[in-house]
Amino acid sequence: MFRFIKKLKEKIKLMNVLQPGDLVWSKMPLSRKELKKIEKEHQVRPYLVVDKSLFFIYAYQSSSKQSSTLNNCQEYRINKYRYKQSKDSYLNLTKVYKIPFYKLKNKHNTLNKVDLKNIQKRFNVNKSSYKLIENIYISEGDVIESENQFYYVYSTDNVYVYCFLIFKKYPKDGERYEKININNKTYYTNFKIKKYFNRKEELSIVNIAYSIEIDEILEQKKGMKQKQLSNIQKKEHIKNNNKMTYESGTIFQVGKNKMVYLFKANNKYYGVNALMYKIKPRVMPIYNIHKSQILGIVPKEDYLKMVECLYLNNVQPLKEIGDLYDDLRNMVYSLV
Repeated sequence: MFRFIKKLKEKIKLMNVLQPGDLVWSKMPLSRKELKKIEKEHQVRPYLVVDKSLFFIYAYQSSSKQSSTLNNCQEYRINKYRYKQSKDSYLNLTKVYKIPFYKLKNKHNTLNKVDLKNIQKRFNVNKSSYKLIENIYISEGDVIESENQFYYVYSTDNVYVYCFLIFKKYPKDGERYEKININNKTYYTNFKIKKYFNRKEELSIVNIAYSIEIDEILEQKKGMKQKQLSNIQKKEHIKNNNKMTYESGTIFQVGKNKMVYLFKANNKYYGVNALMYKIKPRVMPIYNIHKSQILGIVPKEDYLKMVECLYLNNVQPLKEIGDLYDDLRNMVYSLV
């Protein structure tokens, strides 16, 4: 009897210290009949506390196995390296369990702010009333709804989030649109219609992309931009064949080499080998540039890294490289 009372007091003490955001080991809140169907070593599981009353906690169940049916807003992965665990765990955010205090075993961990904000975002998408943290952090891959239109967040800083317009159905306006996948759902965009929001605005998140989808969308966006810029450059090439001025960063096929045009000096065009600039950083003239095939334009962020490599290696001519580097830095960071 004394041992039972002692255990009861320990559980009440544990119950009192638990707060939303804590992970706690607990016996599954099932009937004896239902528990018999589950292997004994799996009857005790970690739960994420989101609320509590006098004798109960309200919590989401965690599992070491990823679900094959839940999407990115219904399940959240807890990285094993952040909490020194032997394996990743996955929170099922579709069902809240009401667990009596006497089923609790011991506190497992407390989630950090990054995880709490990411889980809270999913609560918001799922229209859950539970609050783990007040201020969420909108990041790349989120989908925002504003004035009945949807926007995909492709970049952020501490003040703004930068988006492009997306559609659930293919618009019939004669424009060309690319199909993108966000949380296994299909959307359409031409990457052209952009908008930015101040973080202080009350923004409604309606979907969250998987990390692999974020990378795929970024590549699609870069590909679309390069096609558009390449088409413009090719038209200009034809139009001004003899008096051509090229955009810095244009890629030319020169023999077997891909050359990136940097600048013009003394009526000569100078560039860098797109594949060899890291191994042999040097600037060389591009001969017969008017007869060379234009392949496209290097994205500004990648072009900045290329020029930065030349600048840091003191490649000649120093003044032209330095001026180009300064101009690119101002341009790239003004667009962010």
